[in-house]
Amino acid sequence: MRTVTVDKYRCNKHDTLVVDATQYVPDRHAFTRYHCHRDSGVTHPDAATNGAAVALFCALEPQYSPPRTVVTAVRKDGGATNPTTNETVHAATWALDQVDADDVMLDTFAGTRRASADEDGVAVEITDGPGRPLEQDSRLWDPFEIHAAAHRGAATHVFQTTVPVRSPMDTTDVKDDTEAVEPTPETTAHASR
Repeated sequence: MRTVTVDKYRCNKHDTLVVDATQYVPDRHAFTRYHCHRDSGVTHPDAATNGAAVALFCALEPQYSPPRTVVTAVRKDGGATNPTTNETVHAATWALDQVDADDVMLDTFAGTRRASADEDGVAVEITDGPGRPLEQDSRLWDPFEIHAAAHRGAATHVFQTTVPVRSPMDTTDVKDDTEAVEPTPETTAHASR
């Protein structure tokens, strides 16, 4: 059985698994569903919780200046989505740990984010639409201050471990859980209101 190395980040009670995308994971949904599970997912002796909210598959491109990282967030329900602010900070922290740089660019579904590191921690630029940083719009709440309070200097705990990865042919232990995520008439009716 093959294994991959994952980094588990925890900040503000939010757990994220970060996987270097150069490691082959044939089924990211099954990987995420299994290793992010809160009861039986990834654990570490120093970690406060099992599992995580999401798995981030990060593809580092160090040849650019600043280095770029393509971030794909996969949720336990199988959806690939844009990472949250906490998850973006975790991806930035991972990327900055891989390269000798103070800045990285993160390519996400929502666009490209600049992340910077200094003695206070890691900060990620969050925007409201194309090219308009929220902190520059006085009509909106000041997310930079909230973001800074939440992430600059906040304790981010990182744990590294290895986890098994099944090949596409090894399906004997993989439970088909499609019934658990298929919409029922009740959830469909509720969602359409």
